[in-house]
Amino acid sequence: MIDLRLPVGIFFMLVGAILSGYGYLYPMLVQGYNVNLDWGLPIFIFGALMTVFGIVAQRRPPDPGPKSADLPSAKP
Repeated sequence: MIDLRLPVGIFFMLVGAILSGYGYLYPMLVQGYNVNLDWGLPIFIFGALMTVFGIVAQRRPPDPGPKSADLPSAKP
């Protein structure tokens, strides 16, 4: 099963790249700030982190769970 962090991370990276690119190519200042560039970069970084965490989680071996000796017995 695919980790949800991968598609979410890729989506945010794409949106952040588009927003940052638009802010870089067409700088429009709102009260002295380039809002597209200022928010595009953190959105891209968030997406990159989500993607990395999703990839790392898939590479980790699954937890084997408790052993049968560790489970409580149904007998009194």
